[in-house]
Amino acid sequence: MKKMISIKKYLKFLDDEKIFDNIVLKNFEKFFLELKLWNKKFNLTGLKNDEDIFINLFLDSLQFKNLNAVSHYETILDIGSGAGFPGIPNAILLKNKLFFLVDSNKKKCLFMENIKNKLKLNNITILNNRAEELGKHDTYREKYDCALIKAFASFNIAMEIAIPLIKINGFCVYYASKKQEKDIINNKKLQETLGFIIEDIHNYKLPDNYGKRCLIIVKKLWKTDSNYPRKYKNIKLKPL
Repeated sequence: MKKMISIKKYLKFLDDEKIFDNIVLKNFEKFFLELKLWNKKFNLTGLKNDEDIFINLFLDSLQFKNLNAVSHYETILDIGSGAGFPGIPNAILLKNKLFFLVDSNKKKCLFMENIKNKLKLNNITILNNRAEELGKHDTYREKYDCALIKAFASFNIAMEIAIPLIKINGFCVYYASKKQEKDIINNKKLQETLGFIIEDIHNYKLPDNYGKRCLIIVKKLWKTDSNYPRKYKNIKLKPL
């Protein structure tokens, strides 16, 4: 019951309380409690405090729903989803969207499968693989409307991995701190190499002094060169 009160406490931050019906609230509570339970065994997140978990993971993830273009996204890829963020909180709310959660860690994928089954989230598919490897296969390459990237990698590494998976005129949404914003928008070489522009920046502030953050909205302009993505060791060794 305490966790439900904690969830309701922050609904005003999300600007639209009407979307949180009883089913949605119960699903958030189940997800929250399962995360805490599994975290004791598998260290799914380094966050231990209830408010840290809910604000930094749940509330931060849900900023995606505030973007005007969300209505145009049908297939949404969550790269490096980990314990299911930002994909699962958004899948709970956006039931008419298809979410594809990618992570190379088997235990984290087992946790996400557990949540998918417990919450009966039929709009979720879990892919236990490396995203840069998926980007080399026709089954996945340039097949998604949008990619979400939260706490996965630096912007230039994340873009090389994500852009090949997105359709032309599709989008990537990168969760960033305000400190990262300047370096991100000034990397023109990266944009030219991978064929994208930064179309918009959605600024917001998390409650209880958890800080200012932003979503960097990236639009893909043309077909990705077959040289990308490179193998991960090369991406990390020499980022674009």
